[in-house]
Amino acid sequence: MSWNKTKVRLSMGMSTGGSATGGSRHRWHIKIDDEVSGVRLLDVELTPDLFACALAHHVMSDVDAEIVDAETFTEKVGKRHDIKTIALPVGALREAEAVLEHCRDTIKPHLTDGWQLGNYLDSYNWHHFDQGRGNYRVVLHRWVDPSTPVEQAPALQPSPGKVKQPKKRKQ
Repeated sequence: MSWNKTKVRLSMGMSTGGSATGGSRHRWHIKIDDEVSGVRLLDVELTPDLFACALAHHVMSDVDAEIVDAETFTEKVGKRHDIKTIALPVGALREAEAVLEHCRDTIKPHLTDGWQLGNYLDSYNWHHFDQGRGNYRVVLHRWVDPSTPVEQAPALQPSPGKVKQPKKRKQ
């Protein structure tokens, strides 16, 4: 087995969720994230009793944990997470399904060089309707080698004909 070195972010905190019966569900979480990509590598959930054991250097087994899958690990860990926002003109479309269908077709030319929306259309809160300009703002993500030059995304431009002219001030 070979080991690759990377920088990680270690965080620890308590979540306080309630159960359906009104009982308390306090859990401690120990999380390890890859510093470069932002990918969560490990999330260990501990009851207060198990957390106390961990602080006392006791060995524990059968502890609930979520670990990153192998595909995500090889494709994203150690790579820089780039994010860009583009504006897709939707004109007068207002019905949600019509807007989404239009965006599905319009976004395809932007999904090059590793840019992606994610597994679900609504993942990463990928869209935002820009009311006054007739645009849908779409967030794209990619994971690239840290030495790759950072792509400068063009500024968001409103759709033609939708630009509001500033009012002239009286002097």
